[in-house]
Amino acid sequence: MSDQERSHTFASRVLAQLPGLRDKIVGIPDFETWLLSHRTVVVDQRRFYVVGGDMLNDEDEMILLWARQQGLVDPSTIERLQSIDDAEGSP
Repeated sequence: MSDQERSHTFASRVLAQLPGLRDKIVGIPDFETWLLSHRTVVVDQRRFYVVGGDMLNDEDEMILLWARQQGLVDPSTIERLQSIDDAEGSP
């Protein structure tokens, strides 16, 4: 995924604010197993993982979802970044 495509999601902006988290999670064997357990679809040459039956997440969204589920990211940090993101008017 290009940096430009990556910056379009809230998850990618969160990961940009949490240096090292992406690399840490991608290196965890259980994350890889979990990620591969999800069906994938390709839309406009981008891979998405199917979550919850009909939700499409890119890799950054999956990384953030995993981090949240494993307690690797404090929910208040996500809330704080969401409020900053909302104030800046990001899509």
